[in-house]
Amino acid sequence: MSDEMLPDSRRERLAHGRSGRRRTTVVAVCAVALAGGAGAFWAIGHDSEAGAGPTPTTLRASSTVTSQPAKDLEAAVRQVQELPAGRPLNHDDPLRLWIGGDSLAGGMGPALGQYAEDSGVVRAVVDFKISSGLASQVRNWRDRAAEAMDEYDPEAVVFMIGTNDASIVSSNDAAWEPDYREKVQAMMDLLVGGDAHRTVFWVGAPPMRTEWRDRGVQELNRVMQEEALARPDVVFVDGYKIFAGADGEYSADIEIPGSGTVRVRVGDGVHFTPAGAEWIGFNLWKLIDQRWEVGNYADPDLPIDFRTEPGGNAGSGNGNGSGNGNGSGNGNGGSTSTSTETTATTVACASDDGTCATTTTIGGEATTTTIGGEPTTTVPPTTVTPTTTTPTTAPTPTT
Repeated sequence: MSDEMLPDSRRERLAHGRSGRRRTTVVAVCAVALAGGAGAFWAIGHDSEAGAGPTPTTLRASSTVTSQPAKDLEAAVRQVQELPAGRPLNHDDPLRLWIGGDSLAGGMGPALGQYAEDSGVVRAVVDFKISSGLASQVRNWRDRAAEAMDEYDPEAVVFMIGTNDASIVSSNDAAWEPDYREKVQAMMDLLVGGDAHRTVFWVGAPPMRTEWRDRGVQELNRVMQEEALARPDVVFVDGYKIFAGADGEYSADIEIPGSGTVRVRVGDGVHFTPAGAEWIGFNLWKLIDQRWEVGNYADPDLPIDFRTEPGGNAGSGNGNGSGNGNGSGNGNGGSTSTSTETTATTVACASDDGTCATTTTIGGEATTTTIGGEPTTTVPPTTVTPTTTTPTTAPTPTT
């Protein structure tokens, strides 16, 4: 059908979709204080290292997909197959998707959001908070999620949490498990929503480079998986296995079917590279596609922009010196804001070469800036107008 044959409303939307379509580079959230404080932020563009793997676009679902889903996704696939058939979708009545979690979700969320956007039949909201967890005090996720469920009434939820909670496993408090299990139970039940029967894709944390943190996330993942198995509407996505190396443990580089060896983790041993964020986003998208048969209803000429909620305490711009009002550019400039609010300092890096910019961003909580996972500076909240950017050089990460 030509544009001339389209109804006026559809022709206008098509023109808007073509002119307004974003071709964003997936940006990974790359450093955060994980031992109890608020954190810093690295935003990394495409891998600059030779042999670091393909750019994220090689995994883009809306083009020719060169990768197959992770083999460790099979259990989640089987569970999705047992769920009732999803409803038909269209551009005017899209699937409502809410994506939440910690800084790892801040990398995964935009990658998944872009798949949703490209489909034209899924409206996604990304809501992450760096340094947050179910056991941390950075954000009360039960309150936040309850507000989001009321506001957006999502049909699908993706939630990724736990990395910042790993330290409770290493504590001397033997009661960590029953207490944490109760928090997981409450969060899962809230997201499912009783009779709403939302499909919740709960993503386990990936392997960690440091031993204590890796042991912690494995224990937390165990609790999460056990609780998910008790809830038919909760699909546990095993992030640990999806990102494990050939030996089943942490590896910065993994084999991705159809794409070869790919660098999926940054130098801090915690966060995703853009390709890593794309990889988990791709696998989650395959599950959503299977659940609602998105491909059968897709309307790619009319993309639906995904939304990123403010308040993540860090963000990424497009490299031209502008961000979303609460973050920084990718190294070519800093974001600005005309409002006067409580702020916090974060760090944005353009690549792994160690050249960073310390940026004051809209926030509201004390921030511990971190490079390579080790805290370097604590900056208390302050009130400023507007934000400022000061070049600096990142210290060599310690392990």
